Amino acid sequence: MSDQNKISTELLGLAEAFLQGKLNAAGSHRLEEIILSEVQYRQKFVEYVNMNSALSMMARQQSPDELFHESYYKRQNTWLKKERVTKLIAAATSVALVCCIGFVAFLIGNLPTPQIGYVAALSDGIEWSSPVLEQGDVVREGDVLKIESGYITIRTTLGAVVDVRGPSTLVMNEQQQFDLSHGLLKAVVPEAAKGFTVSTQDVQVVDLGTEFIVDRELGMGTKVSVRQGHVEANLIDINGTVLKTLDLYDGWSKWLDNGIEKEQDLAFHDEEFNSFDRFRGSVTRLQGCARASSVDLTELTPGAHVTKDHVLIIPERQQVSLTEPITVQTLEGLLQLKAGDLVSSYLVHFDPGKFNTKPPIGSVSFDYPVTAIIGSADEMLILDSVVGYEHATYPQFPARALELDVDGDKIHVSADRKTVKFNLDMLPPDNFDQFRILLVQQNQ
Repeated sequence: MSDQNKISTELLGLAEAFLQGKLNAAGSHRLEEIILSEVQYRQKFVEYVNMNSALSMMARQQSPDELFHESYYKRQNTWLKKERVTKLIAAATSVALVCCIGFVAFLIGNLPTPQIGYVAALSDGIEWSSPVLEQGDVVREGDVLKIESGYITIRTTLGAVVDVRGPSTLVMNEQQQFDLSHGLLKAVVPEAAKGFTVSTQDVQVVDLGTEFIVDRELGMGTKVSVRQGHVEANLIDINGTVLKTLDLYDGWSKWLDNGIEKEQDLAFHDEEFNSFDRFRGSVTRLQGCARASSVDLTELTPGAHVTKDHVLIIPERQQVSLTEPITVQTLEGLLQLKAGDLVSSYLVHFDPGKFNTKPPIGSVSFDYPVTAIIGSADEMLILDSVVGYEHATYPQFPARALELDVDGDKIHVSADRKTVKFNLDMLPPDNFDQFRILLVQQNQ
């Protein structure tokens, strides 16, 4: 098959994909490339899709060739008529080209923009100003995120993890470029996503391998804080021109304001970072009905925090260094923890109340392997004072535990031990459930 025939076959395949609504962004760009390369391909495409536009109207009239032959035989091929017909052919070709290019431009403009990531986690009770997103939803270039309260986590395809706390407005221009109109954003950026940039009206913050926060209040400038690593902060004027370039490292904070075109050092405080830690800890993804908590919970007894249509995943104390050995019964047998082991705990809390429309099925994934699941009331009680919230009130009754009979609660740990899947029994009377997920770094 000649190259020309191969291209013609490819063109028809792309045109067919378009007609079936299956043409993706890459296909549309290839279609445009072929159409613009030669007149014959433009003609083939126009004929195939049979556009209901100026071109189709022309097609119902005499063709340029018919006009030419009619002129030739009736007017004895005078140069005047030939010139007119030539102009008509040129005009028809031009119209065809314009229609074709315009149609392809319209097609490309209406295709989904490239995917840049997905929603990895949501808090309970999140309030939206933009269209509502669910966990697992794809986010694309140009999407605008507006939340009035609560938390959301976006994970980009290059692995950058972006947490946003409401009220915030965020424009996701492209995978490596987010614009924060106002609000609070934390980013953790791996080596693969180095160069990830967050811009506000005051500053461009370019990641150079780090964990940082950008906090902007309307009319109050922008605060940039680095917990670890290194960022480049560029103070910009109202036209986007860089006025000053600053390097920020571990434990540094800066305030920048383009209204007065100044920057100032600030004392570093961990509070904002800690608020995000309490939101999800080392959780990388929530699925199904799993949700993170948007507030610090100190009352975890029945009825105190009802979880209608969701199950809460609550980061408790993190990296607790044990002062003495502890032996606890887990779902997989006895676990012996030594003094000096670092323990991080996540409480799974289900208190459905009276009215629910969704089954309590979901999963939670972590950065690190899960060491154990604690599901008995007695073992939970032992750990309440060790890894639980310092001032929290926990249930003291046996029904707090998992019921792992045939028709009861079901818990499964993935083969790589980084994901815990659950399917909880929501039928009364024993439908209040709590269990703990422990991640342990053992003292060698």
